[in-house]
Amino acid sequence: MDLEEGLAGVSFGLEHGVFVDNYPSEVRVCSENGFEYRIKGNRKEGHGWSCFPCQNLIAVKRAIDIPAGYGVYIYTFEKKAWKKSEWRPRRVCVRFQHKSQQEGFVSRVEQGMSSPRRPKSILFLVNPVSGSGQTLSKYNSIIKPLFELAGVSCDMVQTCPSSDDEHEFYKKMRHCVAVGCEYDGIVAVGGDGVFFEMMNTANRVCGEPQVPCRLGHLPLGSTDAVSSTLHGTRSLFTAAMHIILGDYKKVDTLQVEVYSGRDAELSTKNTMTCFCIAATGFMADVISSSSILRFFGPFRYDIVGALKLIQNTTYKCKINYSHSEKAFNGDDERAVQCHAECSVCSQPASTDMSPGKKNRSEWSAEIEDEFLSVMIMNQACVSDKSTHGMYKYGHLCNGEGVLVMVKKCSPWLFFRFLLAMSTHGLSEHVGDHVQMVRVSKVQVTSAQDDVPLTWNLDGELQVCHKLTATPMHASLPVFARGIER
Repeated sequence: MDLEEGLAGVSFGLEHGVFVDNYPSEVRVCSENGFEYRIKGNRKEGHGWSCFPCQNLIAVKRAIDIPAGYGVYIYTFEKKAWKKSEWRPRRVCVRFQHKSQQEGFVSRVEQGMSSPRRPKSILFLVNPVSGSGQTLSKYNSIIKPLFELAGVSCDMVQTCPSSDDEHEFYKKMRHCVAVGCEYDGIVAVGGDGVFFEMMNTANRVCGEPQVPCRLGHLPLGSTDAVSSTLHGTRSLFTAAMHIILGDYKKVDTLQVEVYSGRDAELSTKNTMTCFCIAATGFMADVISSSSILRFFGPFRYDIVGALKLIQNTTYKCKINYSHSEKAFNGDDERAVQCHAECSVCSQPASTDMSPGKKNRSEWSAEIEDEFLSVMIMNQACVSDKSTHGMYKYGHLCNGEGVLVMVKKCSPWLFFRFLLAMSTHGLSEHVGDHVQMVRVSKVQVTSAQDDVPLTWNLDGELQVCHKLTATPMHASLPVFARGIER
């Protein structure tokens, strides 16, 4: 074999006649840095090497369209300089003089790419009406070819309703979760609502808050807060790469119990799971009234939001909550934004946060007042409307939530609150009309006779008289690495 080969990998000098993207180059593959090349003329020691770790490669394919020599295509990605959390595809062509060089190179790269964390089979749940209605065509033209290039087997189910009493979506989910070993992950393709239904159906089938395989989200909706919170971007390619590379993280969820009547013992209870937020008041009114304006796209939220801001509608609620008992290291932890290597998210759950370790019947405080908005968040809730997150210091996995209560005030003060939440995210010092509390459990009850509250649960509407929300630590396995800042 006309190359230098050792235990660390293989390398090709300029004398081997190797070309990278039609430039004569030095090429090497090693266990530390992966695939590297340096173009001729850039010989300064320590400079000029372009590095692509093997674990970041999508695929390596032998090229058949190169007229001379033996070519190899390396499919990978590169990060945008101004936004590291957003990736773009990159293809590198390597041309060798001899077939033995090609085979040795391909063998070593494939060996470096091998990882048990990479999925081999994925079930995609596609909502064909999400966003602009092009979800199905993008699945067939972009998503499926990309995953098949990476050697991932693809199975797809649409969320269209059937003629039966329940959606075909639920039937397929019950089957795939029951035999979860058939798939290494289940991925929602569409908006936040598809992820919400996928997560809740999986939880109902399992009968517990833990699902047997990783869940993922490919953003093709109107807001895509789930993808923005998990990956820091709405880029379809970036979210797909996190899944292909097998990124793994356990994240918090919000266990929500809704009661149809004022008396909990006489009313029907329904248990659901939220990923980001449960909100009533302004946030629920905007979602409820904008459903008939879907043809405007995301701009419909601005139109309806302006109208609701002028109306300045308040709701009388009784709120009970328990303070979070998670230990803090001074003020440092409170002032850290969540990121891919977040030290806060890597901390183990406090025993006080575990259900059954604390007497949940005792509330730390009770408030009854008129509110413009009540929000319960257990994530930063990042989106295009709030690029730093609605709650600036929210974390993917710290086992607690934050309760935000906006009392009755003028439209101008409420507008300032919304502006602060949108531009730099909420902190713990917003204004006298806003109260923020770190909580381990919250209960919100309508204080108006026979008038239920409308709730926005991750973009899905729910009407009830009483709602109880409990943050669940590290309860959902997902394809994600966090936001790269």
